[in-house]
Amino acid sequence: MPGKYSPVFVIVCLGILVDIVLVNALVGQEKQKLDKRDRMAKDAAEEFIKAIWKQDLSATMKTVDVPFFWDGVENIKDRDALAARLKTMLRRDRSKIPFKTKAVFTFGKLPENSVSKRDLALLKAILDKSDRLVLIEFMPPGRDGIMIAVRFRGEKARVVGFRD
Repeated sequence: MPGKYSPVFVIVCLGILVDIVLVNALVGQEKQKLDKRDRMAKDAAEEFIKAIWKQDLSATMKTVDVPFFWDGVENIKDRDALAARLKTMLRRDRSKIPFKTKAVFTFGKLPENSVSKRDLALLKAILDKSDRLVLIEFMPPGRDGIMIAVRFRGEKARVVGFRD
């Protein structure tokens, strides 16, 4: 008794099945890649905060790059100018303030009305759509937090700004 399906039909169905499996595998790889970038952004932001909490300018400068989004005021383009600004920030002892990462967002997926127009314009000047914004919450919950901008260049993640 001949089979119910023609060989052409079986080959086409198998081809479609293979395509579905490959697409799912590629989507899974892309998700892992994005998850890796989220972790890298989280790690870079936390390293930046820890260096500030230690009041260590040298360690802080190792975590940053320019241009640097300075709290919605301007993008600092010069490393020496950034170091001078960070040095004034390090005068305040924050070492006793616990913190945790609350969320990591892809900049290109951020709704435009979630930050001011000025902040968005400044951030667009320094971030690509695939760069990240990391929200840090100071403890106990409900205290102020900070948004940290993280830019990727190759496999390196650097802090390129913050908004209190």
